[in-house]
Amino acid sequence: MKKQKDYQAHEAAIQSLREFVARKGWSIDLEREIDYGYQIAVFDGKLRNPVDFFPSGKILIKGNAGVLRDALHAWKEERNAVVEF
Repeated sequence: MKKQKDYQAHEAAIQSLREFVARKGWSIDLEREIDYGYQIAVFDGKLRNPVDFFPSGKILIKGNAGVLRDALHAWKEERNAVVEF
């Protein structure tokens, strides 16, 4: 069975990442529509990691391993824990 698309939750996830990036003092290097979703590239001054959002609720954190990617994964896990309750 296909997961339903929740565009309100999709927009909330994107906004949540923007707020997280601002709190960390990082920058958003790029925002763009991608096939079936939206991408934000986060830059911490050294590393750049794209984060892909899909209306199905799936969030993919891409790019090279490192401190930035670890922090983005922690944000994703924390956000998922909050959303589930």
